[in-house]
Amino acid sequence: MTQPEPSVTSTPHLLPFDRLSPDTFERLCFSLIERERYENAEHLGAAGSDQGCDIAAWREGERWCFQCKRVQTFGPRDALAEVKKVLDLPESERPARLVFIATCNVSRKTRQRARTHCASQMKCEFWAITELDELVKRHPDIVRQFFTGMPEPSRPAHLFICYEPTADPDRKLAAYLCEFLTAQGHDVVLDTDTQTSEDWLEKTDRQIKTSNLLVILLSKESAHNEMVQAEVRRAYEYRRSQGHPHILPVRIVYEGLLPYSIEAFLDPSQYVLWQSGTDNERVGQDILEAIEGRLPKREPIQLQPVPGEAIFSEDGHIVTGDKPPYLPLSEFNSRFLEELEVPGGVVKLSDTLYIKRNADTRLERQLLKLGTTTIIRAPRQTGKTSLLVRGLHHARQNGTRMLNLNLQGIDRDHLQTLDIFLRCMAEFIAHRLGLDVPEMDEQWCRPLMPSDKLTFFMEDHVLPASDDIPVVLAIDEADRLLQTPLCHEFFAILRAWHDARPLSEQWNRLSIIIVISTEPYLLINEINQSPFNVGLKLSLEDFNEDQVADLVRRHGYFLKEAGFQQFMALLNGHPYLTRKALYVLATERCAWMDLFRAAARDHGPFGDHLRRYYLLLRDEPGLKDTLKQVINHGHCTDDLAFSRLLRAGLVKGSIDSCACRCDLYRQYLKDKL
Repeated sequence: MTQPEPSVTSTPHLLPFDRLSPDTFERLCFSLIERERYENAEHLGAAGSDQGCDIAAWREGERWCFQCKRVQTFGPRDALAEVKKVLDLPESERPARLVFIATCNVSRKTRQRARTHCASQMKCEFWAITELDELVKRHPDIVRQFFTGMPEPSRPAHLFICYEPTADPDRKLAAYLCEFLTAQGHDVVLDTDTQTSEDWLEKTDRQIKTSNLLVILLSKESAHNEMVQAEVRRAYEYRRSQGHPHILPVRIVYEGLLPYSIEAFLDPSQYVLWQSGTDNERVGQDILEAIEGRLPKREPIQLQPVPGEAIFSEDGHIVTGDKPPYLPLSEFNSRFLEELEVPGGVVKLSDTLYIKRNADTRLERQLLKLGTTTIIRAPRQTGKTSLLVRGLHHARQNGTRMLNLNLQGIDRDHLQTLDIFLRCMAEFIAHRLGLDVPEMDEQWCRPLMPSDKLTFFMEDHVLPASDDIPVVLAIDEADRLLQTPLCHEFFAILRAWHDARPLSEQWNRLSIIIVISTEPYLLINEINQSPFNVGLKLSLEDFNEDQVADLVRRHGYFLKEAGFQQFMALLNGHPYLTRKALYVLATERCAWMDLFRAAARDHGPFGDHLRRYYLLLRDEPGLKDTLKQVINHGHCTDDLAFSRLLRAGLVKGSIDSCACRCDLYRQYLKDKL
């Protein structure tokens, strides 16, 4: 019985064969073969076995064999391999006809190749998804038996797959999922598909806005890609305003800490894990369940505890303080290139490329004093956490006890109420100092304000246990509190501890460091409760010419005077961009003018960094207008908008005399705003 050639594109409202287990699908095939009036049907092996045929039956004196393929793809290679198994059977066992029953589309090319390979030894037929759907629907009893209770197939969904195209296996998994999900009738767009036109950034934004589901492939590489982070945030903003897209992360051999710029916008109980290529189909099935709202909630990933003292960088890296800083290189070593890491996140203690600035010396001196408050504030990618790492290392060597609380590593559930967060903080402090506080549960149940519970815990247990040894409480990534209901109250507690020092000798043994990238006066409603207008305030400046020249030398690169001046004008000592440019020059050994000409392009060496800023500015007309004023006139009229651009690290100066932070930003943004 030969079926007509179907369209190779999928049709809507097909029966959900993919939801059947292999055993159940083979039982369905067996029932269908009997109902189609084949005789003496028999099973030849367990579902999924490798015996060449699954079911045999007779018709008009000929022996037919059927292979049941509950698969998402079935191409020429698959068909030829299966045909070969049957042709290798003894002639007495070889059927007159071989039928592939497949739950996917089968192309004409695949059909023709299989039939040609069979030649005169047997005939080959296909009941692919459309034929199979039509055959089963002829028999309502089979539909009722195998599909009763299943929800109606959902309408085709629009999916956008966000990933790092230069990383493997990210790229291969993205290609597989695109083919897999398209075969199910869904509209799938890969991140790279939008990059084929000049307006690709607008196209990317449009695809995110219109998608039902954003699938983000999160490997160690992609999690720290600035453009991936920007797209996740964009999807979250659209979800809040219009109800979609949902965001589904697929963790690719990576269950580590995510950057806050991604973690903050994800549901910790909705994710998929991928460990190897054998997981491809399962991941595809999980995405189908997510489309239909059937993906079960999962336990949030539990991060392994970090032994000893540790600091988390802005990008989610763990930085330990067990190695002393290296001295600057006396001369260039070619082996250095083999160890050179891609810039991004914290500069490790052992990194030979760290540039010491005035803020380093001031922090070291501050931490040698008793009872101080220090605020480190600067835009992203300026070196705040790298500065903190070195300051704490210096203080530790001088006998100070460290409490390094990075809010990046705090579980989201612990930031819901002030009481829960302060209890978590108390347990963290007790653990770091090795304190045994058996009555903590009893103390926390007392009818006190949450702020008083933590303050009394510090006065009763922490400060007395220090034995006159100075203690430093460092709070990094304080920005994370801005979107929580406990923000103002927590900072008020720190201010109260600061104010208690003149009245209490024991509070004078505690020093506080707060690291934040947002302008402090925007955080606190009550100025007298703010810790940001007291103590030492450290702001990190961009590198000066001497520091940039030192970095160039350490990378083993030589720039003539004219080239060096171009380098300074383009990047203006921006710490991250300077390191990134020198990394490209050193590792790729490209000419400076080649990098200079490509610098402000979307696909240039700084493309992800620049596109991230532009994507975040797209729907901020006030910020865009102010930035245009800065670029075109060197001043602006909106004080609040200028302040936001300043703390974002896009501009420098004052409202009356300002410019882009570096010429790279001006070149890239002037034609896009």
